[in-house]
Amino acid sequence: MWLPKDERKLIRYYYNEIGKINDIEMRKVFTLEDLIKAIGKKERPQSQKALIEDYSEVEVLNTLLSKRGLIAWEEYKADGDGKWAINMYAEQTDNPNLNKKLKYLITLTIAGYDLGRKYNSWWSRSGLRFAEYKDHWFWLILGFLGGIIGALIVNWLSSLFTKSPMC
Repeated sequence: MWLPKDERKLIRYYYNEIGKINDIEMRKVFTLEDLIKAIGKKERPQSQKALIEDYSEVEVLNTLLSKRGLIAWEEYKADGDGKWAINMYAEQTDNPNLNKKLKYLITLTIAGYDLGRKYNSWWSRSGLRFAEYKDHWFWLILGFLGGIIGALIVNWLSSLFTKSPMC
């Protein structure tokens, strides 16, 4: 399965972080800040608007990975109050560590673990891309070889029917 760039980065990050734990459940708590860094976004001032954009981007990526059956996720609060939303912190825009309070409990499924392992290796990752676009690559390579063979045949036939000035 070939995923879009941000999803690839995120599933590879989950594999690297959760795979190190080596426990049966394959789950870990991540902060919003960790996930933003994992997908390659630059740090920016934590205004309410930037926080909401980061939060929604991570939520969309996690939802897409969850719909594909690669992860299970939920928002997590360490003090045990259960799920909560970004609106609780909307007034605290002056707090520089705001995104460290937003946490996610991520559980890798077996399919997610396997795909993360494949994306972690360059060789396996290129094989995934080839498997996804195998028909495209097949016809592209066949057309390229056909063009070379056609040019050689045209050269050979033109040399048969034209007299060289040396004769």
